[in-house]
Amino acid sequence: MTDNNHLERGLNYMKRLIALLLTILLLFPLLTACRDGNKAPATDVDGSSSKEDSSNEDTSKEEDSSKEDEVVEGGKLFDEPITLSFMLFSHASYPFQEDWYIIKAIEEKTNVKMDVIAVGEGLEERISLDMASGDLPDLTYIHSISDAQRYGADGAYVNVLDHIDKLPNFKKWKEAHEDSVIQYLAADGSLYEFPNYGIGETNRRGYMYRKDIFDKHGLEIPEDEEQFYNVLKKLKEEYPDSYPFTFRRQLPQFEMIAPSWGTNYGMYYDIDNGEWRYGHVEDNFKDMVEYFYKLYNEGLIPPDWLSLDTKGWQDIISTERAFVTLDYLVRIDGFNVMMKDTNPEFHLAYMPPYKGGENGIRKMAYSSIVPQGYAVASNSKKLEEALKFCDWLYTDEAMELVSWGEEGVTYTVENGERKFIDCEDVADIRKKYGISTHGTYLLFDYDAHMSTFSDELKAAVEEDRKYDLPELPTVAFTDEELEIVQSIGVNINTHAAETISKFLLGTKPLSEWDQYVKEIEELGLQQLIDVYTQAYERLVK
Repeated sequence: MTDNNHLERGLNYMKRLIALLLTILLLFPLLTACRDGNKAPATDVDGSSSKEDSSNEDTSKEEDSSKEDEVVEGGKLFDEPITLSFMLFSHASYPFQEDWYIIKAIEEKTNVKMDVIAVGEGLEERISLDMASGDLPDLTYIHSISDAQRYGADGAYVNVLDHIDKLPNFKKWKEAHEDSVIQYLAADGSLYEFPNYGIGETNRRGYMYRKDIFDKHGLEIPEDEEQFYNVLKKLKEEYPDSYPFTFRRQLPQFEMIAPSWGTNYGMYYDIDNGEWRYGHVEDNFKDMVEYFYKLYNEGLIPPDWLSLDTKGWQDIISTERAFVTLDYLVRIDGFNVMMKDTNPEFHLAYMPPYKGGENGIRKMAYSSIVPQGYAVASNSKKLEEALKFCDWLYTDEAMELVSWGEEGVTYTVENGERKFIDCEDVADIRKKYGISTHGTYLLFDYDAHMSTFSDELKAAVEEDRKYDLPELPTVAFTDEELEIVQSIGVNINTHAAETISKFLLGTKPLSEWDQYVKEIEELGLQQLIDVYTQAYERLVK
C-alpha cells in the first residue's frame, strides 16, 4: 500500500473518531439518565467480545461490528478494495474462468480481488511444494480434511478456533452445527479447515428401478431381501440375457448396502451400543456376503461385477440388461433424459431400500460431510482479512449469492419458483456462471441444485431422506495412532477385501468364514479397535 493511501486512511479514521466523540458528548446526558434502563445493544454480532484486547483494538472491533451489520444490509465487506491470493481446484468438466459471474459477484460484494491460482490434477503436490517453499497463498480450498490436519499441525495453516472471537458468523453457525464441525477437528482439537455444509446432498445415493419394466410385469417394490431376490428371479426369467441387479464401485458399494443388513463396511461406530466395531467380521456381514454369492451364482448380477467400471455399468442399464441399480440419485434424470429418444418407454425411478436379513433395517447410510474447505495460511500478511472473508461466507447473504446469484442476472422467478437462466442442469450452472464450483462457497443452499431437477428427482431426494441413518462420526489420529492405522489397519483391510472377494465369487467356501475371522483378529483387530475408541473418546470428551 502507498504512503498516500496510508495518509488518506489515517485522515478518514480521524474524521470518524472526531464524529464519534462529538456524538457521545451530545448524547451523554441521555445515556447517563438511561443507564439503569434498557441495556445497550451488544457490540459484536454474536454479542461477544475479547477481554484481552487493548482499548485501541476494542475501538477497531466496534468499527468492524458496524461493518458486519452493513454487510447484512447489503454493504461491502471491506471499505476499500483488497487483494487476497487463492489456490483453487480447477475441475476438468468446468475449468476455472476468471470472468465467471460468481467470481465478479463475490468481488463486488466483498471488495476482495480474488487472485486465483487454479490447479487441476496435482493439487496436493502443489500444496506440498508451496509448503516447502513457505510461499502459501492466503487461502487454499483444500480437498482433504486429513491434509488440512497434517499441514496445519506442521504450522502451515491457522487453527480457526484460535480466532473464533473474530468470526461472529462462523461462531454462530458452529454453535448450531457442532456435530458437523467435530468431523473436521484434528487429534488435538484444532480446526485447520473451515467446514463445508449444504452441498453434501449432491452425494445422496439410493436404489433405482425400471418402473416401466416393473409395471409391465406387475412387479411390486421389494421390502426385504427375500422379496428382492424373487423380483430379480422373475426379471431373469423374462429377460434371460439380463443381469437384473447391477451396480458399479465394486466392494466399496457395500458402504451403502451393509447398513441395511444391520452391519457396516470396515471400521464403524455402533451408535446404539456406543462402541467401535469392524463390520467385515460380523455375522450380519457374513449373511450379506452369502446372499450376494447367491445372486452372483444364479446370474442375477453380472459375472464381472467386482471389476465393472462406470461405462460398463451404463451400457448394461441402457441396453435392457439390468433393471435395478444403486448409485447417485441424480442418475434418474441422467438416464431418463439420455434414453428418451432411443427408448421413450424407459423410466428409471427411485426405490426405497429393502431390509436385509433378520437383523436388517430399511435404512441407508448417508453423510453430508464434504472434505473440501478453506484453510488460511498462518504466515499470510493479510491474515485478518482472509479470516474475515471466510467468516462472511457463513452469512445468509453470502449463501444466497453463492448458491443462486441474482434475480434477473442468473435466475428468474416463475410461479413463485426460481429458475436458472439458460441452464438445464447443474453442469450448465457451473460452466455458465461458476456457481457451486470449488472455492466459491462454504455454506450452500442445495435447493439451487434441486431447482434444475425433474419433479420426479425432487420427490426422490425428499423420499430418500426418510431412510437416512444418522451420520457416523469420523476420527482424527495422533502420529502414533496413525502409524497403527496405516500398518495394522491396512493389513487388516487388505486381507479382508481379498478374502471377501473370494467368498463372493465362490473361490473360497463360506465354511471357512470362522477361520477368516480368526486371521483378521490375529492381524491385530483389537488393537485397531482400541485406537479408534481412544481417538473418538478424546474427540467427544
